Amino acid sequence: MSAALTILIVIARIAGWILTVAAAFILLVLFCPFRYRLRVSKADRLRLDMRATWLFGLVGVRITGDSAVIRLLFVRIKLRLGEGKAKKTRKQEKAGKSDDPEKPEKAGIFGKLRAGFGMVQAYGAVWRDFGMKLTLLEKLWLTLKRLGKAVIPKRLELTRARAGFGDPARTGWLLGAVYIYNAFSPFPVSFEADFGGENVEFDARAAGTIALWRFVWPLAAFCLSRPFLRIAGGVLNVRKELARQ
Repeated sequence: MSAALTILIVIARIAGWILTVAAAFILLVLFCPFRYRLRVSKADRLRLDMRATWLFGLVGVRITGDSAVIRLLFVRIKLRLGEGKAKKTRKQEKAGKSDDPEKPEKAGIFGKLRAGFGMVQAYGAVWRDFGMKLTLLEKLWLTLKRLGKAVIPKRLELTRARAGFGDPARTGWLLGAVYIYNAFSPFPVSFEADFGGENVEFDARAAGTIALWRFVWPLAAFCLSRPFLRIAGGVLNVRKELARQ
């Protein structure tokens, strides 16, 4: 009896340690923010530079032009961003060459269109018969506002912008719009109009932090609200009926 009790105590302690570590990790992920710096510029071509870190810099990603560096604690992984896209393009070209151009596909397309139209009608009936449309839309708008506040960067600036459309009138309209924007925006834009040319050059930078709990809490509140649960139940019932057909 004492041996069995000792085994149960050991198992309980191990389970307690596992749950404690899991809870600590979840809290760390939720409340330790991600920090990011972003720079998008265009002179001859578009260029993206980004740096994102988490857990006091122990985990991070850095993108500079066509290369990326991933850091996991003390391990650094270097990647080339253009290689995967080139391989995918070559695979698509080979697949396109191997296909039979005389293979009929119209019947399949029309069948998919009919099935899609039937799904739209079924889901539209759920929305038409739903009696809490206004409440659901209000909660959705409130959730989107909270999510928007969570992703707004602390620093956003356009350090250099030069644009011209080849038409002085259109360029002047753009310059006037920028002046109006600078009068009301907390993030002013430094803009130079090129009345004689036709090009676009800019240098934009942003920096901020993102905490996952600011996403999880509004989404959980919205998904657990009564209007969302009711309409989600109706959608699931429609899916079951369509699956039976």
